[in-house]
Amino acid sequence: SISATEWATRFYALALGQQVAFSLPDVSAWLKQHTNEVDVLAKLQGEGLTDDTPWLQRQMENQQRTKNLKRLFDEEWNAANRITALGKLKDLQREDGAWSWYPGMPGNDYITTDVAILLARIDRLTPNDEGKQLLLKALAYLKKQTAKQVKQMEQAEKRSGHKRAPTELQLRYLYLLTLVNEKADHNVDFILQRMALCRRELTMYGKALSAICLDYFKQKAESELTLQSLMEYTVASPEKGRWFNTPRAEWSWNAYRIPTQCAAIEALTHFDREADAHALRLWLLQAKRTQMWETSRATADAVYALLSDGMALTESGQMQAVAGNVTLETPKDGLGCISHTLSGAEAEMKTLTVSHTGKAAGWGAVYAQ
Repeated sequence: SISATEWATRFYALALGQQVAFSLPDVSAWLKQHTNEVDVLAKLQGEGLTDDTPWLQRQMENQQRTKNLKRLFDEEWNAANRITALGKLKDLQREDGAWSWYPGMPGNDYITTDVAILLARIDRLTPNDEGKQLLLKALAYLKKQTAKQVKQMEQAEKRSGHKRAPTELQLRYLYLLTLVNEKADHNVDFILQRMALCRRELTMYGKALSAICLDYFKQKAESELTLQSLMEYTVASPEKGRWFNTPRAEWSWNAYRIPTQCAAIEALTHFDREADAHALRLWLLQAKRTQMWETSRATADAVYALLSDGMALTESGQMQAVAGNVTLETPKDGLGCISHTLSGAEAEMKTLTVSHTGKAAGWGAVYAQ
C-alpha cells in the first residue's frame, strides 16, 4: 500500500515533468536522439556482456535514468499516470479534508500539511490545476485544526500566565498559507505574535520557514533577524558551496539535511539573497552527486528549491576546457556531456583551463592514468 505522501510526490513529479517538457522542448528532443544508445546497451546486456564489464553496468544505470526521463516527458504516459495518482489521492482524502498515513488510519495534521504543500507548489510552479479542489478541501480542514490549537494555547496561557511558543507544524501551516496567497486571520496573528518566543529553540528548518512567513505577513524586522540568525549557522567553501554546520540542521525521516538546505534556499530566494542562495544550491547539487537525494520526498523538496526562483527552466550554460591546442565545449543549450582522452604529446600539457558561462550549473572532471 502506498501512502498519501507518496501519491502526492508522484503527482508532483509528473506535473513538473509535464511543465519541463513544455518549457524546454530541447530536452525531449535530446532524449529522443539517445534512443539508439538505449537499444544498443540493452542488446549488450542481453548477450551477458554486463557480467564482465562493470563500466557497462554503470552506463546501464545512466541509460535507465534516460529511459525514465523519456517516459516522464511522454505526454500520454504522463497524463495517464497523473490521473491515477490524483485518483488515489482523492480516494485517500477523508470527508473532512484530512489525509492519513495509510488507508483506514485516522486523519493526520502532519500528513495533510505535507500533501497540501506539494499540491500548492504544483499550483505555483505550473499551470496544472488538477489538484486544486483537493488542496482547497485540505486547507479548510487545516484552518479548523489550527483554530482548535490556538484556542487550546490561549486557554493554557490563561491558566499558567506564560506565553506558549508555536510548534514547527504550525509554522508549516503558515508557510502553506504563503504558497496559496492567503491573508492573515486571528489564528495566524496569534501564531505570528508568539513566533519570536521560540526563535532560539527552532531548528534551522524552522528558522527558514519562520523568515518566509514573518516577511509575508508584514513582520519585516523580525523576519530579517530570523534570516540573519539562520545564516550565522552556515559555513562555506568555493568547492562545496554553503551548508549548515550545526546538529540543529538535523537528520529527518525524509533525508539527511536536505529539507533544511531546501528551506534555506527558498528563504534566501524570497529575500533576493541570490549569491547566498546560489552557494546553498551548489551544496545541494553536490549532495546529489555524492550522497544522492535519498527519498522521493527529499527530491521533491530539492527540485522545488532549484526551480522556485523561476529561472532554472529558462537559463542555460556552457562549459569550455582548454589544454594546449585542444579545446572542448559543451553544447550551448547545456544538454548532454562530452569527453576527450589526451594521449601522446597532448598528455604532456601542464595547464588545463576550465571556464563556465551562463547561469545554469555545469560540471567537469579530470582523471590521470
